[in-house]
Amino acid sequence: MMIAAVAAVSAFFMPMEGWQRMARWGFLAAVLLLVVLYRRHSVLMLKGSDLRYLIPSPEILRPLIFRGIPMSLQMFIMSAAGMTMLRLFRLSVSPITPDEWKTIRKLGGDAA
Repeated sequence: MMIAAVAAVSAFFMPMEGWQRMARWGFLAAVLLLVVLYRRHSVLMLKGSDLRYLIPSPEILRPLIFRGIPMSLQMFIMSAAGMTMLRLFRLSVSPITPDEWKTIRKLGGDAA
C-alpha cells in the first residue's frame, strides 16, 4: 500500500504540459475537497441512501442528451464561424502576407 502511494505521488510531479498540469491539480483539489467534507462531517457529504443521487434518472437524462448535443454542436459551429471571421478580418487588414505570418510563428513571435 505504501509503495503504491509513493508511486502515485511521484507520478503526480512528473514533467507535463500546461493543460495536464491544470488537470492534475484540479483532480487533486477535488480529492482534497472530498476528504475535507467527510472529515468534517459536512451536510454536503453523501453517504448511505444519498448515494443514489449520483445516478441520473432516465427522465432527466433523455432530454439532457437530445437537447444538449444539438445545442453544443450549434455552439461549436458558431464559435468556429466567429474565429473564421476574425481570421478573415485579420488577413484583410494586415499588411503581412500569410507566408510572413508562417515565418513569424516559426520564430515564436505569434501565439495564435
